[in-house]
Amino acid sequence: GQAAGYAVNDVIGQHACLWINNAAHSLVDLGVLPGDWSSLAYGMNNLGQVAGSSHPPFGTRPVVWNNDAAHAPSELPQLPGDNSGQASRINNLGHVIGSSFHSDPGTWDNATLPRLVVWRDGRVFELQSVLEPVTGAGWTVTGASAVNNLGQIVGSGMHNGQNRAFLLTPIAP
Repeated sequence: GQAAGYAVNDVIGQHACLWINNAAHSLVDLGVLPGDWSSLAYGMNNLGQVAGSSHPPFGTRPVVWNNDAAHAPSELPQLPGDNSGQASRINNLGHVIGSSFHSDPGTWDNATLPRLVVWRDGRVFELQSVLEPVTGAGWTVTGASAVNNLGQIVGSGMHNGQNRAFLLTPIAP
């Protein structure tokens, strides 16, 4: 009975929103992180938490909006050396998948390629680094599409030079 996305109008600009299938068909403006001008929502879990990004000038910050009365946003950390990121999916455990990268300040230019990440237990991990050594051998993760309530991640990658889909159960950090 809920969906997340974004709305654009002359009053708010572009903001992440939560649509609630109640009698009023409520549309909740999730807002932005302090100092930012726009935001987008990409995914949500069954608990009403929303994953997305908030945008300062020439940047993007990964964020989760909580399912409290204020829908308080929480910025997620980027990998060391990175200054930008995006949260795309969230499960009921609060595990989030997305990307982390470094962008040149004052531009929209990415200085590094985005690295796929998972946020869990208050920390960020590069997805490639949480592959189990034996079953992960020969894999290069190139995409992450969803994370289920067991913490498993479905996506795509290269296995021994061949494009393949995968179901990844990350190892504990």
